[in-house]
Amino acid sequence: MKAFKQSVKRTLDMRLFFTQVRLMMSDANKIQTQRIFWLDHARGIAVVAMVIFHFTFDLMYFGYIAPGTVYRLEWRIFESTIAASFLFIAGFSFMLSHGGSLKFSRLRRKLGLLAMSAAGISCVTYFIFGPNMIRMGILHSILLLSVLAIFLRHLHWGFLTFLACLNILLYLWLPLPLEASAWLQWLVWTSETEFSVDYRPILPWATPFLIGMVAQRFLPNDRSIITDRAKRLSIIGRNSLWIYLAHQPILFCAFTLYSWLR
Repeated sequence: MKAFKQSVKRTLDMRLFFTQVRLMMSDANKIQTQRIFWLDHARGIAVVAMVIFHFTFDLMYFGYIAPGTVYRLEWRIFESTIAASFLFIAGFSFMLSHGGSLKFSRLRRKLGLLAMSAAGISCVTYFIFGPNMIRMGILHSILLLSVLAIFLRHLHWGFLTFLACLNILLYLWLPLPLEASAWLQWLVWTSETEFSVDYRPILPWATPFLIGMVAQRFLPNDRSIITDRAKRLSIIGRNSLWIYLAHQPILFCAFTLYSWLR
């Protein structure tokens, strides 16, 4: 009888142990999946819009639609809105992560990943587009602005707003392209800047990033537990960089294969 009681006690203890483990794992998963819904969804919408634009660009590039389609005004506005959205979200996210204090290990990993991705984009587009390669594209811009944000993050939101407005005013006031060396093309469109399939210099593209930094102080930052359904809705936004890096090679390969099989 005593042995039976001890056996039952051990069984109950084991069940209690595994229940506690499950609860701990559940709590850990909840912490890992605490996200800002609207931010993930906004990023996801921007990614979908980007894929639509690049798909249209590829249709033009491979000759399935009229040449110059994506350079029409409505498509240029669409493209600029997508780029501004990514920069706004990048500025917001930077302040969300590092506005209070710099998380050096996280920031180092992020900047390293952005640097490698930007360099990879430049190399790939050099072999595809030659002189029209991407030298200062959206990833290059986010990388540079993230470095600048390290020094700007403590500034008052009013001064950041002033900088954003000043950036736009300088862009409108300067006679562009500016008579300057191509080495300054990261800052502003110069007379020696060659055409690029994606070009986002500091003037004027720092403005949406700075506005994003300001917006973080006013827009809701509350993190919520993501449900399974919400996970499916926001998965695109949470994997935006990987989708950005992968979608064009996939589209190019698909179009090339289709052209060979026709």
